[in-house]
Amino acid sequence: PKLSEIRRTSKFAKDQVWERDTSYESWTWTYTVSEKGIEREELIPQEDWEPEQLEWYEAEVMRLHFGTWIMINGLPVYLNKYCYFFLQWFVLLGQPAPGQTVSRPAFKDVCLEYFYFFELCEGDRFCFGDIGIKGRRVGLSSMSASIKVLIGILESNTLSGIVSKTGTDAQEMYFMVKNGIENL
Repeated sequence: PKLSEIRRTSKFAKDQVWERDTSYESWTWTYTVSEKGIEREELIPQEDWEPEQLEWYEAEVMRLHFGTWIMINGLPVYLNKYCYFFLQWFVLLGQPAPGQTVSRPAFKDVCLEYFYFFELCEGDRFCFGDIGIKGRRVGLSSMSASIKVLIGILESNTLSGIVSKTGTDAQEMYFMVKNGIENL
């Protein structure tokens, strides 16, 4: 892409690291409706959004479908849609870091490589999945849960199974997916 289309190009190479985009927090997305004494949140109709809000939203939908480019340590790096969604929107189970309300994934090369690999498997019509051979504490379960959430958001009428060596492991995976959806 053009250099102007790559995020973080205005920073020095040493400052070019992954940071979540939190600009969406500056806009109002919902309003409160009170019905029969019960309050609930509803989305503000798109026609009432600010122009910058709509522009950000449309760009975000494109990033969720096609990924994005970002400068990291002076090099352009492509984050495919799975890696981008994982880093930008997915919430991990577990204790948040000090000063945070939820636990978010950190950028790691192993995440980037796994999501590239998953995209290759997904694009190959002769591939029926992958068998992950990995070290402990890599985060493969969280990455897989993130993929399931993104597929559930982007595709209609989709089913996604959870297979694991034990029922307890499958239940933990289910809670990762459930937590990811609930925290969007």
